[in-house]
Amino acid sequence: MLQEWLPAFHETGVSERQIWYDRVMMTVAVAASAGDPRRALDAILEMLDDDKPALLHQRRLLLEGGALIAELRAEGGDVTPASAAIRSAWVAQPPQLQNDAWSTILDALLDPRHDAVDAALQSADGDDVPVTFRVVLRLEQARLRVRDGDRTAAAAVLAEADTIAQKLGHAQLQAAVARLATDAGLRPAAESVSDADSLTARERQVLDLIAEGLSNRQIGERLFISAKTVSVHVSAVLRKLGVSTRTEAAIAQQNPAFSATRQPAVVR
Repeated sequence: MLQEWLPAFHETGVSERQIWYDRVMMTVAVAASAGDPRRALDAILEMLDDDKPALLHQRRLLLEGGALIAELRAEGGDVTPASAAIRSAWVAQPPQLQNDAWSTILDALLDPRHDAVDAALQSADGDDVPVTFRVVLRLEQARLRVRDGDRTAAAAVLAEADTIAQKLGHAQLQAAVARLATDAGLRPAAESVSDADSLTARERQVLDLIAEGLSNRQIGERLFISAKTVSVHVSAVLRKLGVSTRTEAAIAQQNPAFSATRQPAVVR
């Protein structure tokens, strides 16, 4: 849909600056949900190269840029130039927009330190910050704990992050928590497969049909449930298997260790 509407967004965005920012935000959202944080960050950096007047809409995108930088840094990517660009754009805002909760959070994401992340978490748990940053910052705090060798504290922080991500129903954040837990050895690496035991009967049905390549609508028609309900089950399946995409879930379903525990889900 974004590709289809891009020409209209470009045309309208020439005179309506807010529409131009909306296009950037949608481009970032599509890339991030597709598991491509680098492409999402590039869209934000491209926004900063624009020489037209900056609006307040930029603040939310700069804050999102901090979250993307934290994710890419954790993957071993070079984020130094991007961090400098985001920070420069932030401090270029009017003075009355500085030194607030969002500034505290962005600083912690661009330069993670124990005191900075702890302060940012207090700000993120307030009402003036997008709720996703409650998970993003706990991920960063857990990474610091792992680097310090304090695995018990790291596991506790990740448990909090997982609870919040589940309440939000945010599949990408749930997957990020699961990846860090597995990569840091805070749970057995094979848990993503053994977690299949916790799937409900309905979730096993949905997983079987995902493995067949069916869409949410097609799964709903097969199981006589709504596509929205299917979406909820798909999110639960991805979380319990510790994967972030339907393809990864289908691969897990074919794993012999998984197949040994499962029973036929759909009777034809």
